[in-house]
Amino acid sequence: MIVTSFFVEDDVAVKFVSWMRNYRQELSEYAPRLYKVHSQQQPGTQTFSLQVEVRDEAVADTWNTVVLPKISDELNARFGGKVLLFVSELKEVRL
Repeated sequence: MIVTSFFVEDDVAVKFVSWMRNYRQELSEYAPRLYKVHSQQQPGTQTFSLQVEVRDEAVADTWNTVVLPKISDELNARFGGKVLLFVSELKEVRL
């Protein structure tokens, strides 16, 4: 699973979510899910988590080298520095 976290300033949060809803068609092959993070909020910001399932490393590589830079470029063009992101790649540890 790849988790992309977004730190979004309050004044653009509604526009960001709207943009993500429209953009999800671009991500449909990854079965994206967007969550609002409720813990550890910084004043004046909201945090969102976009989670996508990746079944193999080739898909993860495509996400990291093609999809994520495109998302980042579009966010910068639309929101400037009001939306920041970082990515975590998770591998399940069987219990």
